[in-house]
Amino acid sequence: MKFITKVLTAVVTTAATTATGVMTKKWLMEKKEDEWTKQQMTSAERLALPTLAKQLPTKHAICLKVKNKTNSVLHNPQVYSASGQVTGSVPRVVEPGEYKCMAAQKTTSYYYKGISGIVTYDIGDTKNRLCIYYYNPYFGNNAFTFQWDNDSRPVDKDLFEQMSHGSDIWSPKGTVTWHSKANQLYEAYGFISQGDPAYLHVVVCDK
Repeated sequence: MKFITKVLTAVVTTAATTATGVMTKKWLMEKKEDEWTKQQMTSAERLALPTLAKQLPTKHAICLKVKNKTNSVLHNPQVYSASGQVTGSVPRVVEPGEYKCMAAQKTTSYYYKGISGIVTYDIGDTKNRLCIYYYNPYFGNNAFTFQWDNDSRPVDKDLFEQMSHGSDIWSPKGTVTWHSKANQLYEAYGFISQGDPAYLHVVVCDK
């Protein structure tokens, strides 16, 4: 009986230690990510997307914030919606040091469809175009990715298909994970939250 008690005690102790270790690792990860988020955003920025979400008629949506940390103007936005639609207008210009927000939402509650599409911005007069792919499915994880392109390429189904089937679509599961993609002049980085609505934060900066 004493032997069984010792075995049970050892098992419980090991399980508790393992659970504590996992919880500690998770807490440290979340703390690190939270600190990183605070460094990147002011309190006003952190509230911008939740405030926008409250104005939408449905929770199944993507709220996108683009922050311009380059020395050039982001302009000439173009949108391709594969499912769902952009709500309201897309900010026409994002000046250096500014951030602007937009949203896309599910169009009907009668079909098992989510929201997916592309929004692009040209950067100054450099011929560089940032393409942002967003995805909030009816089932599954929210995701996003970036692509740098020439500003003469059409923003259409072909571009959407290329980005949506790419190998570097980022879909974090439960935690805030920053991802980035750069070309010779600029870098874009950001993260997307899980759940509804999805919050997609994008920052564009000079290299």
